[in-house]
Amino acid sequence: MFILTAVIAGSLIAAQTKAAETNEAGRVRRFLEDRVQRDPDDITAQNRLADIYLQRLRETGDFEWLRRAGEAACRSLASVPAEQNATGLFMQARVEYESHHFAAARDLATTLTKIEPGKSRGFALLGDALLEFGELDQAAAAYGEMQKRKGDPIEAETRLARLDLVRGAFDSAQKHFAKAIEAARQLSMPSPEIVAWCLVQSGQLSFNLGQWDTAEKNYQAALTERPDDMGALEHLAEVRAAQEKYDEAIALYEKVIARTPRPEFWQALGDVYAAMGKLTSAGTWHARARDAYLRNAAEGNDHYFHHLAGFFSDTEENPAEALKWARRDLELRHTAAAEDALAWALYRSGEFAQAAETANKVLARGTKDAHILGHAGMIFLAAGEPARGKELLAEAAGINPRHGLFHVHR
Repeated sequence: MFILTAVIAGSLIAAQTKAAETNEAGRVRRFLEDRVQRDPDDITAQNRLADIYLQRLRETGDFEWLRRAGEAACRSLASVPAEQNATGLFMQARVEYESHHFAAARDLATTLTKIEPGKSRGFALLGDALLEFGELDQAAAAYGEMQKRKGDPIEAETRLARLDLVRGAFDSAQKHFAKAIEAARQLSMPSPEIVAWCLVQSGQLSFNLGQWDTAEKNYQAALTERPDDMGALEHLAEVRAAQEKYDEAIALYEKVIARTPRPEFWQALGDVYAAMGKLTSAGTWHARARDAYLRNAAEGNDHYFHHLAGFFSDTEENPAEALKWARRDLELRHTAAAEDALAWALYRSGEFAQAAETANKVLARGTKDAHILGHAGMIFLAAGEPARGKELLAEAAGINPRHGLFHVHR
């Protein structure tokens, strides 16, 4: 699906460090932690720690780092208010965004744009939050203000690519990714991590259009830039599973899981075993993913509501649970993907008329996501509108003729 999750959409920090904390990074973190122990009002150290903790969140998927980032941002703003501590406010807005509290992130980012109207970061984060609400025109306006202020060109291009993806302007999105890659290569101190990150995003777009060879080339190029790049390995595993090269896919997912044991990877590995007909192994990994999703939700982490809706719709069918989590996800965001999850859960529960009504809301957005269009086609067939259902299935196949084959739930 053409969705960049909140974990990666907001910045490129995830691409800039390895999953395992380096000795140098650990030394810096511990130095800053000692510093704020001695002086809790040191906002420079608190803000830097919040940034480091968010890096660790992205690298490990461990939400303990998000909790620590939130505490550091709160302490910073408690010491010096936002009007004199714009970076503290920025960090708090990022924490809210990473927590999937998109309304709070939007409001904080709006305040930040007023405190520092000449900087791009507030407008960039505002655009990110608005995208999660499906407010595409407002997001585009925020990104336009971001561009006027000439911030990081790589982050600007990847954000514009994301906006184009949501709008279905795939050629334009690919051009923005190409510009991001070029900008990353032209840095005064070229960063293989950033280049690899951009290549993976471009490859993911190609994969979602059914262009598997192009996707693989991008992932392999990312691995050339940065051997063992996590994003490239994960997405290459998805390509191998789609190609029915299951043993290779399993080996790649196992490598990813060994370094970053996250439940979405466990589910993906279970999906590979299921595709192979190895249901016992599939069940083991799926159960592990399910339990982790539910545990995170019980602990107050909102990240996996969307995953739970999909899991209970397609992997371990439980329509009541699927509906529950799809509706909770919609409380946080109003994207086409979130509405599609609800429509699909309604379809799985046999509520075809309501599913069609919800699918109509998704389609009114003008989505060009083949996965979503495929769902809508099946929904309308079940709802007694065969002509429209067939039309939507044909449209989905025109965008990605392979949309019904293996894909990872993101």
